[in-house]
Amino acid sequence: CAPYLASSILVIDAESHQIHTVRFDRTITNGNYTFITCYNNKRLYCAPWHESSVLVIDGETEETRKINTGVKGGMKWLGVAQFEAKLYFSPCWASAILVVNGETDEVSHLQY
Repeated sequence: CAPYLASSILVIDAESHQIHTVRFDRTITNGNYTFITCYNNKRLYCAPWHESSVLVIDGETEETRKINTGVKGGMKWLGVAQFEAKLYFSPCWASAILVVNGETDEVSHLQY
């Protein structure tokens, strides 16, 4: 589950229904990430709310890393969806749609 106010990520095993948590490098305390989506059954991407980076979780190793968006401020992106090799993050107060290439982690912004 995307860690909105949490200092760890809630993991639910789909087969065993067991739960546990994974710590991540949390830099703020007031709304880290909102929605989450899976890319190619390998990685999970969390939409940055007050964070300035996308949180990426490796589905096999549970290691985390971040992709810098280049955008500061709060309430930026509220949701995320995958289409082909790209992840699209829907804006709340952000001035553009955030696009992340799931193969290269390249970041771009679509103005609307």
